[in-house]
Amino acid sequence: MSENEISIKKETPFFQPLLNIKMSPIVKIAEMARQLEPEYEAKHGSKFIHLERGEIDLNTPKEIINAINQKFLEGKTKYPKSGGELELKKRIAEKLRTQNQIPDIEPEDIVVTLGGQEALNLSFQLFANKVGAGFSPIWSVAIENFFPYSNITFLEVPLNKDFSIDYESLESVFHRIDFFYLNNPQNPSGKVFSKEEIERVVDLCKYHNVFLISDEAYEHIIFDGKTFTSAASIAAEKGFTNVITTYTYSKSFAATGIRVGYAVSKNKKAISLIGAAQYTHAAGAPTAVQLGLVDAYDVDLSGFIAEFQARRDALYNGLQKIESIKVNKPEGAFYMYPDFSEALKNKGLQPHQLMDVLIENGVIVVPGSAFTKQGYFEGYARLSFSAVNVEQIEVAVERLAKLFS
Repeated sequence: MSENEISIKKETPFFQPLLNIKMSPIVKIAEMARQLEPEYEAKHGSKFIHLERGEIDLNTPKEIINAINQKFLEGKTKYPKSGGELELKKRIAEKLRTQNQIPDIEPEDIVVTLGGQEALNLSFQLFANKVGAGFSPIWSVAIENFFPYSNITFLEVPLNKDFSIDYESLESVFHRIDFFYLNNPQNPSGKVFSKEEIERVVDLCKYHNVFLISDEAYEHIIFDGKTFTSAASIAAEKGFTNVITTYTYSKSFAATGIRVGYAVSKNKKAISLIGAAQYTHAAGAPTAVQLGLVDAYDVDLSGFIAEFQARRDALYNGLQKIESIKVNKPEGAFYMYPDFSEALKNKGLQPHQLMDVLIENGVIVVPGSAFTKQGYFEGYARLSFSAVNVEQIEVAVERLAKLFS
């Protein structure tokens, strides 16, 4: 280049928040496990026990599969109605009024989305470049994907070691935030927030004029007869409409690949914007799938819940027998979040070594660091029992006991 030529170095044209998005650690660990498993199996003659993913090994109920197939056969393959098929939205509204005790919900308060993940992401997009808060530990996709995508500054409010709420910490963030994120039942801890706990959160949101985003993806997976309370039902009693609730068919119906969820709000502006964004993203969820889900909430889920509870009990009872592992009994969802700190210390190991030592012993988990950006719950790990039967869980516990007892 001659001295008369000018070199212009352009900055990347890409939107910076998108560059900040990272692949979920859960996905990375699952992919790594698949690569390592053949070598482990050849060496030990046994398979990994996969406790890392929120995938479900149970089959989607035949009633739902048959209903969806029938809609395809009927030729329901054209563009869906913007915001969701009216027939489905009417049934969802009925379910919300009767099962979730959220009064006065109408179809226009609902937007059908591509899974609960899109419903949640669109809800967060309403608060791009703003400040939010929520309880920690927190689902890794939220902190690795949703918040960077919308350039949200997120404040973590750590739960106590028994996953109860530290109200002093909770109240301290409200003067700084535009929304509060509540995941109930919670991933990764399995915590089911009580009606009284949710009421405190709703009261704070109302008093400080802060939106509440309530992620209720695991609403039906509740154990031991515990009662589940939708935040919007309490908000309605208090005349508070700045609540956005997200749901999915993925978890309760073992239908993670069907990709249908929905967002609900009595705040007309919020739900209108979510609808416009959903249309912009994808123009709607598949028509035949939506129409095939109309009667989904009539399906008996008791067998699914009983199976998950049996798995929960096998894992919890097994871990309790390992003195150096501290564990709380999950009340919902299909995750457990035990504390391995003492077990690691006894072995002369650091928290960051937990995953590696477990992999060497044929158990795949997600380290607790994946569920916080602030270093909370060091030495913890999430164990998912969504895709392992009781027999596999017993094998995993045996391996953990051999390692840490």
